[in-house]
Amino acid sequence: MDGVEILDLEEGLGESGEINNLCLVGKVLNSKPLNVVAITNICTSAWKTRAPFSVVPWSTNIFLFRFEEIEDKNEILKEGPWSMMNSLMVLQPLTEGAAVSDLDFSYCPFWVQIHGLPVEKMTRTNAEIIGRRFGKLLAVETSPDGFLLGRSFLRVRVEVKLSDPLPKGFWLRRKFESGNDHWISYRYEKLSDFCYACGRIGHDNRGCKFVQRSEESSGYGPELRTGRVRKSAIPIEEIKQQVDAAEIRVAQLLSKRPVNQSNKDDARVWFVG
Repeated sequence: MDGVEILDLEEGLGESGEINNLCLVGKVLNSKPLNVVAITNICTSAWKTRAPFSVVPWSTNIFLFRFEEIEDKNEILKEGPWSMMNSLMVLQPLTEGAAVSDLDFSYCPFWVQIHGLPVEKMTRTNAEIIGRRFGKLLAVETSPDGFLLGRSFLRVRVEVKLSDPLPKGFWLRRKFESGNDHWISYRYEKLSDFCYACGRIGHDNRGCKFVQRSEESSGYGPELRTGRVRKSAIPIEEIKQQVDAAEIRVAQLLSKRPVNQSNKDDARVWFVG
């Protein structure tokens, strides 16, 4: 642009990317501005880091967290999501060359429990099929023989799109013709307050602009929330994000299972076999 300079700036002291590797940026989904002192106190109490960390208010409800140990930063990301005063805080790492304003806070990873499956359906393959319904599947609990019977539910880590209503579950078609469809429910670990009217995170019923109060019940409630499970010896498999043969196979399986809509946008997924 005429009259505007373009500058090349130095990278700063230390190895390239060192400062970014020690930082996280958090956005608290709350309509009211939150105080940095309160955020610092909550995080200091909840995170139990090996070394001290600092919190810098960046803009309204966006905070920069700078750690001294990269292990602390990675552990905080791994153990998320986190709530600040009952509001979800979405954390994102900094990447080289990115400004805070470049970060996308529209997705957040959650561990999701899948309850109600018949025992023969509690497999590693079905966990992946269900997890990919959310969009991006990050990890699944697994086992050497492929059957996930270490708990009474399957468990997957997925990215949840925050602008959409939380999926509540799906209907499972019975293998035998005389059986009724069976409801399979989701529960979200460490889920903060959300709107029981529309099912979205970031506001409550009083501030909902998606559903009128006069409309019938949406079916959302506290049953979607659950605490984090205790640590166990059940192995966790992180999912590779590049396309490979296994992903193609899962996509093919998904394409053979139709999705219908019930009265309240509940996905109906048919697992036959």
